[in-house]
Amino acid sequence: MKNKKIFFPIFGIVLIVFVLGLFFDLQFAQVIYSKNNLFAKIMAAIGETPAYGGLAFIGGGLFATNLKRENKFLKIVFFAMAFLCVLGGIVLSTRAMASHNAFNIEDKWYIVLPFALIIDGGLGYLGYRMCLKSTNEDTLKVLLFMLMVIAAVVLSITVLKRLWGRPRYRFIDKEGDLNLFRNWWEIHSGIKDTFINKGVSSDEFKSCPSGHTSSAACALLLMYLPLIDEKLKGKETLLLLIGAIWAGVVGFTRHILGAHFLTDTSFAYMITMLIILVLNYFFYKFKDKIKI
Repeated sequence: MKNKKIFFPIFGIVLIVFVLGLFFDLQFAQVIYSKNNLFAKIMAAIGETPAYGGLAFIGGGLFATNLKRENKFLKIVFFAMAFLCVLGGIVLSTRAMASHNAFNIEDKWYIVLPFALIIDGGLGYLGYRMCLKSTNEDTLKVLLFMLMVIAAVVLSITVLKRLWGRPRYRFIDKEGDLNLFRNWWEIHSGIKDTFINKGVSSDEFKSCPSGHTSSAACALLLMYLPLIDEKLKGKETLLLLIGAIWAGVVGFTRHILGAHFLTDTSFAYMITMLIILVLNYFFYKFKDKIKI
């Protein structure tokens, strides 16, 4: 990683936000909550694009890098991976846009499907074109690295959400009882079980960590694009900052909608950054030992 001088200060800023949240989670949520904010809903719909659209980009790239492969078995395997990545990106983007956490039209998913097709189809084509023209012999390794980061982020956040069971602020506000608030460190406090038995959706207890923010933070992977496209070399820092800002904006809008607290979004942000660091070490510290 060539951007440590920027990457680690960003991590430090996120860590500071997390620490502040440990003391002011509830107060900040009370001040910023606006459940009908249109901009926040739009960002909720498209905020996870770096992860889901990223899958489509990777799928397009895998297709391109696989065209010249001679081994028929591996060719079939990688074409299947490419197809599943693009399809998975489209399906997940459609679900994200239609979900209760965005436009709340789960039963009318077909309304947002065209937008998902345009976004993810476009990113898939971009990945195909960039990788087709790439002169880097390690392009496939970059794509697999990105795929592993996204998979690890989605899996870890899904598991942690089920473990934490933290009530969202919008649920607390709706119930009108601030005693339902739980601090970040109060894992599986029992509130979830009590209210699910009363018919409340389990989604209201998935505040920590923020799935939107962790997926949005996958935009940090933009800094690896120069490894695919030489025209982007020298712009690694700019690409990293674009990704960092996107994740910050998405996290901020999640607060506006009362979906998460400061500790939820900053914690999720740090999880993605740590996953990138660990997998970057594995892929590039031992790059000579990894043959694909």
